[in-house]
Amino acid sequence: MPINPQQELIITAFTICSLFFILIIISKTYRRIGLIHLLIILYLDYAVVRPYGLILNDGSYIYSSSFSWGNYIVAYALNFVFFSSLCIVLLTFDRRINRKVIINPNVAHIAYPDIFSIIICVASIFLLYSVSGNAMLSINREGSLGAVSPYARIIYPFAMVTGAVLIARGIVISLYFNRYFFGLVMISVGLLSVIAIGQRGVSVVFAFIASAFCWNGGKKFNSLLGVLIVVFIAIFSRLIIPYIFGIEIEVLPNNFNDIISNYLLNKVRSPDGDGLEVFAMAIKYVNEEGVLYGAGIFNNIFNIMTSDFRLNGGFLNSLDVLNSYFDSHTYWNLKFGFNVNTTQELYLNFGVFSVFLAPLVFYPFAIANRFYNREIDSGKDPIFYFIPLYALFNITSSLSGVVWTVLLLILYFFIYKRSIPSLKSGLNLKTF
Repeated sequence: MPINPQQELIITAFTICSLFFILIIISKTYRRIGLIHLLIILYLDYAVVRPYGLILNDGSYIYSSSFSWGNYIVAYALNFVFFSSLCIVLLTFDRRINRKVIINPNVAHIAYPDIFSIIICVASIFLLYSVSGNAMLSINREGSLGAVSPYARIIYPFAMVTGAVLIARGIVISLYFNRYFFGLVMISVGLLSVIAIGQRGVSVVFAFIASAFCWNGGKKFNSLLGVLIVVFIAIFSRLIIPYIFGIEIEVLPNNFNDIISNYLLNKVRSPDGDGLEVFAMAIKYVNEEGVLYGAGIFNNIFNIMTSDFRLNGGFLNSLDVLNSYFDSHTYWNLKFGFNVNTTQELYLNFGVFSVFLAPLVFYPFAIANRFYNREIDSGKDPIFYFIPLYALFNITSSLSGVVWTVLLLILYFFIYKRSIPSLKSGLNLKTF
C-alpha cells in the first residue's frame, strides 16, 4: 500500500525528533562507549533506515497482509516514547556512563573458561550436525532449529552462547592485548559456530561490547576493526557457508555489485529490524481482539515447556498469540515466527497504559548496567561480566524470550566465577 504525503511527512517529523534526541544522548555519553550506544544503533536501524525502505517498497514486504500505514505511525510514536524512557532510565541510574574505563592487564590471560568455551562450542556443532546433518545450516532451513530436530532446540543455545563469548574474548585478547594466535583461534571457532546455525545477533552484541572495550581503552582503530570483522561475516555468511561445509546452493551472486544490490534489496525484505512492523500488527490485534489483560505475560511461566504443550494446554503467551494471529500454520508447524519484544508485550496486554508500565521493566536492567560498569571500573573482565547483564537484557527485552538461552547464560557465568583465580595465575600465553 503506497504511503500518502501526509503520512510520509509525519514519519519524517518523527525521524527528525529521533535523531535530535539521539544527538543529545550521544553528547552526554560520548566519552564511554557502552550498551546504550548499541541500543542507539539498533534503534537507528529499525526506526530510521527501515521506515524509508518501507516507503520505497510501498509498505511491508513480509507482513503485507496485516500492514497499515496508520498503525505503523502509531507504533512509531509509541516506540519513540519507550526508547526515550529507556535511555533516560539508563542515564539516571548510572553516573559512570561517561567516565573512562580502567584496564586490567589480567584480562589478557587465557582462563580455563576460554578452553571450556572452545570445547563446548565445537562439541555443540558436532552434536547438531549428528542429529540434523546439513539441515542445521541456516541456508538449508525453512523453519527453526527446533523444527529440524527436537534435540537441536536444546543443543543450539550452547553453540550460540559459547560462540558469541569466544568472538568477544578473541577480539579483546587479539586486538587490544596483541595475543594474536589464541585470540584469532577463538574468533574463528566462534564465527564458525554462529554462522553455521544462523544466530548472529548474540555474537554482534558481544562483539560490540568487546570493541567498545578496545575503544574505551584507547585503541580506537582496533575497535573499529573488530566491528568490521563481525559485520563483514554477518553480511556474507550465506556465501561463506557452502565453502566451509562443502555443500551447494542454487544461486550465488556473480560479482561484488550483485552482492551489494542483493543485500540492499533484502534489507527491507528481511525480518531483521522488523520491530515497528510487528508493533503495528500488535496495534491491529488490540483494535480487533482487545487486550490480553496480563494473560500473555502470566503464561510466560510455561516458556520452559514446549510450544505444543502451551498450545494444547491453552497457555499461550504474547508471542504465541501474535504469531498465531499472523500465520498460525508457519508458527505451530514449522516452529518459525517473529520476535515480540517487551514493549509490544506490554501493549498487547495493557494497551496504552503500557507507556506507564514500561519504565518499571527498564529499572532492573538499568541497575544491572550500573553494576556492570562498576565492576569493569574495578578491573573485572568486560566479557564474562557482561554475560549476566545480557541475560537480564534478554528477559527485559522480551518477557517471552528464549528461556534456555537465559538459563545457559547464568550457568555459564557461575562456571566462570568459580574459575576466577585462573585469570591471575592460569594460562598466560605471552609467547603467541
